[in-house]
Amino acid sequence: MIRIITDSMSDLTQQEAAAQDFRILPLTVRFGSEEFLDGVSLDHESFYKRLETVKELPQTSQVTPEAFAKAFDAELLDPENEVLCITGSSKLSGTCQSAMIARNASASPERIYIVDSESVSMGEALLVRLALVHRAAAKNAAALAEVVRGYIRRAHVIGKADTLKYLVMGGRLSVLGGAVGSALHIKPLLRLTDGKLVQAGICRGSHRALDWFVKQLEEHRLPVRCPTMVCFGGADMKTLYITTTRENMDAEEVAKYPLSGAIFTLPVAVAGMKKLPFIER
Repeated sequence: MIRIITDSMSDLTQQEAAAQDFRILPLTVRFGSEEFLDGVSLDHESFYKRLETVKELPQTSQVTPEAFAKAFDAELLDPENEVLCITGSSKLSGTCQSAMIARNASASPERIYIVDSESVSMGEALLVRLALVHRAAAKNAAALAEVVRGYIRRAHVIGKADTLKYLVMGGRLSVLGGAVGSALHIKPLLRLTDGKLVQAGICRGSHRALDWFVKQLEEHRLPVRCPTMVCFGGADMKTLYITTTRENMDAEEVAKYPLSGAIFTLPVAVAGMKKLPFIER
């Protein structure tokens, strides 16, 4: 069986891990002299409540090689098991390196596969969820690792900094710059690119930030009123098929939208997921 391990940079919860049969190894979070295990002794809600009141930013420590080694050993007790470990970006944390060290020190490194997600948070979580979807159909952990790696360049994470407070606290922005930016409602726009968090631009106000988010998506207008369903197809899964209907449309509407009921195709830049085959049990 393929056992899946990830880290808490994915923002997946221990409850999700228990329900879907995978393992999350927590990073360590320090608020002053207090130390917590991310997602274990400090949940997301508690983290943000503490963040609102602190005068210094919390610090985090990567998952240690020892923690990975212990998890790998536990999952490999069954000689039929293999491990797929999906980590947060190696350019943002040393956690991926810790996993590599633990694998190289393992008695069975050939049964452990490490995937650097080149992402964090929802981007890393998406890869974990895709691994769970494909796990049953995968021939082995090596094949599953290749499937997951195939999605890395197709997972895009964008966001905005809603407040400049923490940029000032972290020394990335001067106090004066933070005050002026806050007065002007400046919102830095962020993007994960090649495993690194970069500033993609700035805007004034949350509404303009939302407009920027929408512009990152492709938009295609169709000459019909009622699109009904979409699916991906074609040899490379980069053709989008769109069905439409003319059901319950009167003669005037049909005359206005004569292509209603047709099937449209569009070439797209991002490939869709192939439907998994049925598995007899």
